[in-house]
Amino acid sequence: MEPTNAHLEGQILALARQRLKADGVGLSLCLMEPCGNELLSIGAGQTKPSASTIELAILLALLEQVDAGRHRLHERIAITPANRVGGTGVLHGLPSVAQLTLSELCRLMMVVSDNTATNQLIDLLGFGAINQYLQVAGLGHSALCRKMMDSEAQKAGRDNTTCARDLCLLMARLQRADSLSAASYPVSAENGENCAARSLWLIGLCRVDT
Repeated sequence: MEPTNAHLEGQILALARQRLKADGVGLSLCLMEPCGNELLSIGAGQTKPSASTIELAILLALLEQVDAGRHRLHERIAITPANRVGGTGVLHGLPSVAQLTLSELCRLMMVVSDNTATNQLIDLLGFGAINQYLQVAGLGHSALCRKMMDSEAQKAGRDNTTCARDLCLLMARLQRADSLSAASYPVSAENGENCAARSLWLIGLCRVDT
């Protein structure tokens, strides 16, 4: 006898809470096939702080602009002092690295979640273009409202947001080739190789209430 969706939900939720070692977290989950078929939803539409997951949207928004001819993956971008921030990544500790190609910035952003590379790409694209990409893609719970490590923006109530369902849909776009050109798709697949080539995605987001 196959387990029911309710039984599956209970098992996944129990495992997630055991892993998190907390019952008081605002946990949301979404299990989705690459075609967009949603198999499981537990608060999947709840808006949460996105942390580094917003980098998926930045990558795809950039590749869309590359396809439109606005940028080239081999063009070199100067790294500005204001964008060198701490946290995850390596560029903040490599002051002699003055510029990198767009492709290299994408790789650093996606592979080591480099905050400096991410901020430089945000500057290049602009908040408006990235948020327009999210709106056109129908990701209504996702928004880019600040750069990485911008504590002042967080204190002012501006934070980057998403939801578990939006992240699954972004993963579907990352894996599909139909929305990108033959030149851009390999870059998308390469930068998402650790997370995109899957038959199922389970996205979980949580936030501890304080």
